[in-house]
Amino acid sequence: MIETFIVDWIGYITFFIFILLFLGLIQKEPTYFIEFIFVFKVGISIFLMYKFNDFRKKIKFTELDRKVCFLAGFNLFFLSFADLIKEYMNTLKTWIHL
Repeated sequence: MIETFIVDWIGYITFFIFILLFLGLIQKEPTYFIEFIFVFKVGISIFLMYKFNDFRKKIKFTELDRKVCFLAGFNLFFLSFADLIKEYMNTLKTWIHL
């Protein structure tokens, strides 16, 4: 299914972006990071509200829904601690360069 393929690749891409951001390899402007976080959270929220709202009569929890919910939880967890992780990574970089 194309949806599963898309969800899998979105997961891989976001994980890769998080690694690059936390390592400071693509740190250009903090506004880009903030915008990325905002767009990502809004996208996840809209999808989850659409799939699991009370106005739908029959809600079937599929394998794709399981993947999306796990991906959403995983990414929201890391986004919640992104500033803290970024600060620790910068401290670690300055400590290593001393």
